[in-house]
Amino acid sequence: MAFALRCIASECRRLAVSGAEVDEITDLLWGLVESEDLDEWYQRVCNCACLTVLVDASDGVGPRKDESASWPEHLRWMVYEAYELGIWELYAGVSGVSEGTLGLALRIVRRAMDAGGSVPTFADLPALTPFVESIVVGLPAPDPWGPERPRTDFGAEQAKTLPRPTR
Repeated sequence: MAFALRCIASECRRLAVSGAEVDEITDLLWGLVESEDLDEWYQRVCNCACLTVLVDASDGVGPRKDESASWPEHLRWMVYEAYELGIWELYAGVSGVSEGTLGLALRIVRRAMDAGGSVPTFADLPALTPFVESIVVGLPAPDPWGPERPRTDFGAEQAKTLPRPTR
């Protein structure tokens, strides 16, 4: 999730997409990484009106009537897939590599690159090194349900709309 959200932030900067809605959604999605109370995170995701509109529109339920309607289509899909990635991480947790979450993360990367954007290197994200080594080198995977981590551990900016979770 951290890598996917860094990709989205990079694409938002490149495209000059900003605003309260993008900040609210990305801050909310970072909560999966930053919070220990994942039930509370899920409830916040389900109750986020701008995310619900985006998800419903991506699922074909209805038209977008929010700020995200002006975003490039690939960016809307990246955010939607990050939402899906969070749900997969929450409910389809596995030991080792999860094909579902890895596939979603790779789709987010591909969308950014196909649109002319770039993605962070793993060298920019030292907190991900144990996970990358477990995939590439075959070393034992770290506990995916480890303690919460601030997004700054992954080279991301601090939250813009939500207070920092407390322990």
